[in-house]
Amino acid sequence: MTENHTFEQVKKSLLDAGIYFVRILWCDNANIIRGKAVHVGMLSHYFEHGVGISAGQQGLPVMYDAVVPETGLGPIGEIRLVPDWSTLTPLPYSPGHARVMGNMVHHGEPWTLCPRNFLIRMIDAAKSQGLEIRAAFENEFYLLQQKSQEFVPRDSTVFASTQAMDMICTTHISQLEL
Repeated sequence: MTENHTFEQVKKSLLDAGIYFVRILWCDNANIIRGKAVHVGMLSHYFEHGVGISAGQQGLPVMYDAVVPETGLGPIGEIRLVPDWSTLTPLPYSPGHARVMGNMVHHGEPWTLCPRNFLIRMIDAAKSQGLEIRAAFENEFYLLQQKSQEFVPRDSTVFASTQAMDMICTTHISQLEL
């Protein structure tokens, strides 16, 4: 999408694509992608100022949904999760849904605990020093095999297990070209 988005343009493009829910996403400090979904019929209420989330959302650990006391964050205080409409993308794995990245805003200003805003500031700081930041994703995947009408894991080993490496070498050693 272009930089200048009007509500009417976005809503029309969503409806034309058969999308009825927009997920406004953020990455929390535990590196979990979280989101709030908004129905297209209610989007006008959240288009410019986003949805509200508790400030405590940035103090949640990986394993449970309770704010870590040492963070100083709590359930009181609202942060606005404002959509960056240039990131709007349909979700091919979830028909009828799209996602948009959100920026955390507090009292109309970027919130200091917003990881996305922090990244933007650090990229700008590096650029001012003559550096260019390049990033990439680490692609991970699962190997599955089809058994009858279902797909099951190719093996039952745990992550980064040398047992899995040994199994592959033992099974396929004759196919290796040295």
